[in-house]
Amino acid sequence: NWVPVLLETEDDIEFAARKKQVVLLEGSLDSPASVSVFTLPYSVPNGNTRTSIDIFAKEEDAIKKHILHQITLFAKRVEEDTTAGETIISIIVAQDKVDAVVEAMELQGLQKFKFVYGLQ
Repeated sequence: NWVPVLLETEDDIEFAARKKQVVLLEGSLDSPASVSVFTLPYSVPNGNTRTSIDIFAKEEDAIKKHILHQITLFAKRVEEDTTAGETIISIIVAQDKVDAVVEAMELQGLQKFKFVYGLQ
């Protein structure tokens, strides 16, 4: 079940991170500059997995840093995991930040896997 969360307090961050997730915070709990939440891969039908990276940032450079860091964590997990299927990664950002995500993915050679969903 999907539950929307506004990250305004430390309790909000703890609630959002209650699942198997890795939270990256730039700034401090009192004054976060940006936050990303990497949901660890979980099983879906046909032997595949899904994962997501939710990014809350105003600056495009911060979005790129979060993607680089979280994709690196994901790559390490893939090396350790023996799952034979494919993994679908969803990266969620504000609509006006999609270009920053595309640029970050291009820098990592992952642009061929791009699929943009939502308001175009």
